[in-house]
Order: sequence, then C-alpha cells, then structure tokens
Amino acid sequence: MTKFEGFSTTEQKKIENVLNRFDRNFIKEIFKKIINDQTLDNKEEKYSVFGKYNINSKTLKINPRAFITEDFTDGKNKMSKLSFIILHEIAHALDRRFKVSNSEEWHKLSGWVEEPIIKRGKKNLVMKKENGDEVHSQWFYDKNAKFARWYSSFSPKEDFCDTFSFAFSGLKNNLKNKEKIDYVEHFIAHLKTRGII
Repeated sequence: MTKFEGFSTTEQKKIENVLNRFDRNFIKEIFKKIINDQTLDNKEEKYSVFGKYNINSKTLKINPRAFITEDFTDGKNKMSKLSFIILHEIAHALDRRFKVSNSEEWHKLSGWVEEPIIKRGKKNLVMKKENGDEVHSQWFYDKNAKFARWYSSFSPKEDFCDTFSFAFSGLKNNLKNKEKIDYVEHFIAHLKTRGII
C-alpha cells in the first residue's frame, strides 16, 4: 500500500485518481511513499522542480504548487500538472522495465545520438543554473526533431516519459510527431494486454 504524507484529503484523492488508472500491484511496486514536499517549492530557481523520485526508497516527492499550477491543454483535452508529474514518473518506471528509450527504434524518431563525433545537423539542450553554470545534455538530436515540451529534448528517457504522459492523457496535439504518437500508443496497447493499465 502506498503511504501518503502531508496531503489534504482532496489532494490525496487527486493523486489516487491518477494512480487508479494503473494496476494496483504495479503502483505498489514503484511508489512506497508519496510526500508533499515544501522544500521543492523554491521560487528563486529558474526551473521549478515539481516532482522528484528516489528509486532506492521508491518515494515520490511532489511540490505543493503542482496542485495549483496551470493545466496542460491542447484546446480539447486537459491534464493537470499533478497528473503530468505522476504519469511522467510512472513512465520512467515503465521505461526501466521495458527499456523503451534505449531502443534503436525510439532513438531514430528524434535522431538521438550520445556525444556524437560529428555534430553538424544536431542539437543538444543546454540549461543555465541560477549561479550561471550551464548543464549540457550529453544527448544530441536532429535539429528538426519535435518534442512535447522543452525538457523532452534533454535525453531519450525524458522524451519518452513526456511523450507517454501527453499521449496517455489524450493531449496528442502537443506532441507534433505522429511517429512518436504511434509508437507510444502501440506501447500503451501492449501495457493493456499485460494488465498494467
């Protein structure tokens, strides 16, 4: 049974509504504890951290602002920031189990290459920290690749997890890449046959 800490009854119900879309045993396997963590709410940081998962303790920490932050929408469908955080972390767990983002087929969809010798026609994500330091992704992608959001371009793993979250929630217009949608929808259908969804 997943333990919840620091949430109101309403907040816990919102979390449970997302978790209940998956097999109960699968959820127990990946989330031992879900915590409302005020320390993630650092308004001084340029990039807000809304969720943080510790694979060793199987603990998901959620920034309390996840409950009040604007939803993702494509004009027809909506997904709350909270749902996105949970789905994104579930996608990481699925990726660890099924190795989706490591597959050659997934890499081809955005032209992913780790530290290529020839970088012409490739890009990588560079993030600036508050102290001015830069974090460079070791992963490069085709300059014309399309992503669900800017952070998806950090690595094949983040690309997969974001794509899964948006596709699972029906926000396909945000994805801009039919091949990725098809790939992830096929994967979701596979999960259904295995009883995970």
